[in-house]
Amino acid sequence: MFRFQHTTSIATAVAVLITILIAPQAAGQCSAPLANMVAWWDADESSPGTAVDLLAGHDGAMINGASLVPGYVGQAYAFDGSNDYIEVPDNPDLRISDVVTIEFWVRRTRFGIDLVCEKGGDWTVGQTNYGVGLHGSRNSYMFYFFFNGGWRGTPGPSDKAWHHYAVVAMDGQANATFYIDGAVQPGGLRGGTAVIDLNPSTLPLHIGAQVGRYNYAGANIIDELSIYHAALSAEDIQDIYDAGTAGKCKPGHDSDLDGLTDAEEGALGTDSQNPDTDADGLLDGTEVNSSLTDPLDADSDDDGLSDGTEVGVGTNPNNPDTDGDGITDAEDPTPLTPGAPGSWIEERLRNDAIAVLALELDCIDAPNANAARGRRNALANKIIDAANKLANGDHLGAIDKLASLLEKLDGYASPPDWMISCPEKDELRSEVELMIYLLGQP
Repeated sequence: MFRFQHTTSIATAVAVLITILIAPQAAGQCSAPLANMVAWWDADESSPGTAVDLLAGHDGAMINGASLVPGYVGQAYAFDGSNDYIEVPDNPDLRISDVVTIEFWVRRTRFGIDLVCEKGGDWTVGQTNYGVGLHGSRNSYMFYFFFNGGWRGTPGPSDKAWHHYAVVAMDGQANATFYIDGAVQPGGLRGGTAVIDLNPSTLPLHIGAQVGRYNYAGANIIDELSIYHAALSAEDIQDIYDAGTAGKCKPGHDSDLDGLTDAEEGALGTDSQNPDTDADGLLDGTEVNSSLTDPLDADSDDDGLSDGTEVGVGTNPNNPDTDGDGITDAEDPTPLTPGAPGSWIEERLRNDAIAVLALELDCIDAPNANAARGRRNALANKIIDAANKLANGDHLGAIDKLASLLEKLDGYASPPDWMISCPEKDELRSEVELMIYLLGQP
């Protein structure tokens, strides 16, 4: 499609304007913390002896040598499979009787009966609320969920790499839904009662082991253990897995120092590991809190200048024509002052004439091709005549020439138009009207 577009001095200046360019980092995007999370033991804020719940203060005591080691997302909790564990005191938030989601990252160090967490002890003793763990080769390396009176499971990975596990369970339902590395699993392994019974136990919650009448110590490295009083969707779980080593966005933490917390970036869709997500020369926080531009769009007003460039030269990054003179900021030689110098208008008119000569003949209203060429040439000549008048300092003469051209494009029956209805006609008419307006400015 034919377009009247021009290169100007301001557009050239953009290429050499110094802006704040910050290279993106390799890490991924953290996932926004989800509603109805009741506990989140990420290990990063923990210290030897205390497992800190980042979300709600459900801190636990690290018992018998449970330790902190490098994890998948920052630090993780390590358990030796002997007798160490974390004990979290009972709290009403942790008693869940209707629906629960538990998700975490784990790296196994052996293949035995390796508990991840439980509240209420073994499923056979009548006090269990919920629990998750991993089994060995004789049980298909099962990832399992247990509850008061029963358990459900699905075959799991047979390696010692990091994997993400999640389970969604609802009271009264026959089966739980299992996910490994973001993908739903077949399940099918089961024992005990016919339906899930989430008994709101008042016993402590344990991480890394099952503690009570029957004790099982796990030999896992556990990271980002989170419990939700909600049924996370498949999309929610996929997002957590896709975040990878960036993990879940931590409240109040600003990983890339751009003025937005990781949680805010997760909600906005910006990259918490890149301070300038759209590479426009402005920090994401500056865009949200100061310039009020879109941190996901380098050119918020689509005028051909990046938001950072506009802030640098003083134009409005949310208005494609800052001075309101009809020329977009990228084309405008004086984007902060209405109007344009005569020399700029003259050059633009000569470029317009060249563009008119390139018009397809099917846009010209004429009885035959030769007549169409003649009218096309006459339209271009009127523009050249206006440019020549302007070059000689005759602004009014230039306006008269353009006004006579406009009569051939205005849609009135008399005199008849020289172009049929087409986008190019509309664009040329708008261009001529703009040039007449600019020539009339002081």
